[in-house]
Amino acid sequence: MANEEIMTTATEKVNASTEATVEAAAVNANANNVQQENAVPVTAAAVNKAITAARRRNARIVAIDEDGRKTATQRDEKRATLLELIESKKAHKILTGTMEGVEILDQGGKQLVVAVLHNGPFKVFIPLDECIKMPATPAGRDPIEYASYVLSLRLGSEIDYIVAGIEEEKRLVYASRTAAMLKKRRHYFFVTDRRQRHRIEEGDIVEARVVATARAAIVVEVCGVEAPIKVADLDWARIQDAKLAFTVGDRVMCKVMNIEKNSKESTVHLTLSRKETIENPYIIAMQDYNEGCKYVGTVSMVSPSGVFVHLAAGVDVLCNYPTSGANPQRGSRVTVRITTKVPDQDRIFGVITHVGNIIGG
Repeated sequence: MANEEIMTTATEKVNASTEATVEAAAVNANANNVQQENAVPVTAAAVNKAITAARRRNARIVAIDEDGRKTATQRDEKRATLLELIESKKAHKILTGTMEGVEILDQGGKQLVVAVLHNGPFKVFIPLDECIKMPATPAGRDPIEYASYVLSLRLGSEIDYIVAGIEEEKRLVYASRTAAMLKKRRHYFFVTDRRQRHRIEEGDIVEARVVATARAAIVVEVCGVEAPIKVADLDWARIQDAKLAFTVGDRVMCKVMNIEKNSKESTVHLTLSRKETIENPYIIAMQDYNEGCKYVGTVSMVSPSGVFVHLAAGVDVLCNYPTSGANPQRGSRVTVRITTKVPDQDRIFGVITHVGNIIGG
C-alpha cells in the first residue's frame, strides 16, 4: 500500500475512533440527563461541535520547516509561558516586559494601583509598592489619583519582575519589580569575581533603560538601580527639554561617575553621565569654526543668558538677543558670526546676524 493510502487510512481510523468516543459520551450524557428532573438533552449539533473540537485537538501540524521545530500552536505557547512563569515563582527567575497600562483594582473595598504587563496570554499585575518608590503625595491631591498619575509617567518602560503568584484559570499573574531589582543589584554591585572586582564599578560604561523623563532630567535604571541624569549631563549640546530628546523605553549608554553603597541594606546610589560617553565635539569645532566668520545653525535653547545656536559640528554658540527685530524662537534657522572661542571652557560666543523660519513650522 502506498504511503499516501496508509496515511489516509490511519487518519480515517483516528477520526472514526474520535467520533465513536464522542458519540458514546453523548449517549452516556443523555442517559444521565434522563435521571435528572430538569435535564437538557444533548443535541446533534452539540455532538457535531464536540467532534469538530476533538478533530482540532488531534490535527497534525505541517510546518514550512521540515523538522517543525519553529512551529508551535497557541496551546503550546501558552504552556511554555506558564512553565516560564512557574520557574520565575519557584526559582526567582527574572523576567522582562514592557509596562503597558495602569489600573486601579478593588481589593476588598481597598483600592490598589497596579502596573499592567502581558506575558503571552497572561496578564501581569505589579502593585505600586512592588514597582516604584513613590514620592510624597502633594497636599490636596488624592493619593490614589496621584499614584496612578506618577505610575502612568512610566508607561512604555522596560522593566524586570519576579512572579509572586499565578491564577492559571483567570490568566492572571502577580509579580514584584522591586524583588527583581534587588536580585540584580546584589549580583552587579555586591558580588565579586575571583579578582575581587564587581560587575559594575566606577568608570564603567553601562547600558541603561530610560524609565521616566522630565524637562530637566531623565530617570534611568541600571541593573536594579534607578538614577537621574541631569540635562547638563545628557549631551555636549544644550537640551532645553529632556522630554523632547528622550523617550520612555529608550536605551542609552552612560558612564558610571560615582557609586555609593550600603551593603547592610543592599542599596546603591549612582551618579551617571551620558555626556561622558560621547566624544567632545568642541575639540574639533575650535579648529573648524573661525572668529569673524558666519555660519548657519538652529536655535536649540532660549534662556535668560541668551540664545544658544546649534551648529552642524554638534556645538552651541551662545549669542545675545538681537538688538532689533523679533527674538528668535527655538527651532529657528539663523545665521551667526563667531566672535570669541574659549577652548579651555568649551565655549563659543557669537552674534545673530539673520533670523529665518522655524524648521518644521
